[in-house]
Amino acid sequence: MRTILKRDDDRQRLYGIALIADEVDSQGDVVGDAELEDAAVQAVKRGAIVKIDHEGAGVGRLVASWPLTKEIADAMGVSRPEGKSAWLVGLEIEDPDAWARVKAGEVGHALSIGGRAQRQEF
Repeated sequence: MRTILKRDDDRQRLYGIALIADEVDSQGDVVGDAELEDAAVQAVKRGAIVKIDHEGAGVGRLVASWPLTKEIADAMGVSRPEGKSAWLVGLEIEDPDAWARVKAGEVGHALSIGGRAQRQEF
């Protein structure tokens, strides 16, 4: 479900879900609400950049970051996607070649946080 939900061609922005709590990701990892919220905050604090397939130079930057945990959703009176906590993001692609690849459908189908963490066995 980590995917692009909206593409704004005029502003060269992508909006979508970068991380879902309590769901096994492609590396077999699972994060809880607190870790999801911390990841969203840390990404803003460090000025997260956008890369294609986690490689090469940055092609854009994180321009919106919203950790939508149960607690935050309840406080705001909004629902969470499929009832799960999610990190919603907005990305602005500044590199013209990268944006051309997004528009051509070559990249930009899914999102990944490319983060680092310490694993804990449960």
